[in-house]
Amino acid sequence: MRVLRLLAMVALVAVAGCGLFGGPEGHYSIDKKLTAAALDDYAEKQLTEVVTQLRGKDARPSDEERKRMKDEMRAMFDKMAIDLNLNPGGKFRGSATIEGKMEISEGTWALRGKTLEITETSENGKPRAKPKTETFRYDRGLLSFEDTKDNPPFIILSKQ
Repeated sequence: MRVLRLLAMVALVAVAGCGLFGGPEGHYSIDKKLTAAALDDYAEKQLTEVVTQLRGKDARPSDEERKRMKDEMRAMFDKMAIDLNLNPGGKFRGSATIEGKMEISEGTWALRGKTLEITETSENGKPRAKPKTETFRYDRGLLSFEDTKDNPPFIILSKQ
C-alpha cells in the first residue's frame, strides 16, 4: 500500500496505548511526542551515513547540519496525519495525508503471535490488482514495522 510505504519513508511504527491486555482492535493515530524523539534519532543516523559516504569514514555532521536535517524532517512530519482503524472481525481502514494528499486503504488484518499482518485489498476506493501485505510487530500494545528496509522506523502510532 502506497500509504504505508510513504509512512515508511519517514518511518518505526509503534502502536502504544490502551490495548495492553486486549487485542489490537481500535483506532490509532500518530503519537507526536514519541514520534518526534524517534524521528530525531532517525534523522541523525541518516545524516551521519550521508556525511560518512561523502567525506570519509571518520567524518561527522556539524551541529548546524544536524539541526537543519531535524528541522526539515520535523516540518514534513508536522504536515502528516495518519489514522488506522483495526476493526473487530479482521477488517481495517486507514488513511494518511502526506504532503497535502490523502490516501485511503482498506483490507484485512490478522494477529499471529506477535506479528500483525495488514493486507490492503483496496486503495482510494479501487480494488488493488494484487493485494499488498505489510507486516508489523505487535507487543503489549506496541506496533512497529518488521521490515525496516522498506519502512524507515520512526513513525509511532498510539491507540486513541
